[in-house]
Amino acid sequence: MDGIKGAKLKISSDGHEFYWIVEPSSLRLLQVRATSTVYGTTVTDLSDWRQVGGIRIAFKRHSVDNSRTTDITLSEAEVNPTVDAKLFQPPTQQITDNFTFRVLQEESVPYVVQSGGGVSTNCQITGTTTTTRRLPVET
Repeated sequence: MDGIKGAKLKISSDGHEFYWIVEPSSLRLLQVRATSTVYGTTVTDLSDWRQVGGIRIAFKRHSVDNSRTTDITLSEAEVNPTVDAKLFQPPTQQITDNFTFRVLQEESVPYVVQSGGGVSTNCQITGTTTTTRRLPVET
């Protein structure tokens, strides 16, 4: 947080706790700490705030979640961009209830499915598993 001191705001709701660290002079959100019994704790630092279309946006976000770190840096942002209305029109051609796809790459890895959904690392292969799924299509 670049040595900036902030005020801490605690928010609790349905088994989740959020702590917001807010810079008092500018009211910029500097850090969000979210804790839940399901997902554990995630800490996100927000920085490089810029004015875009009348609002301030954090162009840099650094998150730590359990053993994973994620960095997001925005190169540009646009508020209320013009969106082509054609993107939201239904398709004009007839929709069929089946399709064909081509496998571009295949890799086989031997494993044995154990009861309870686990995967055995034993290299002895026994049994087979077949899965068929028909995709629903609206007409």
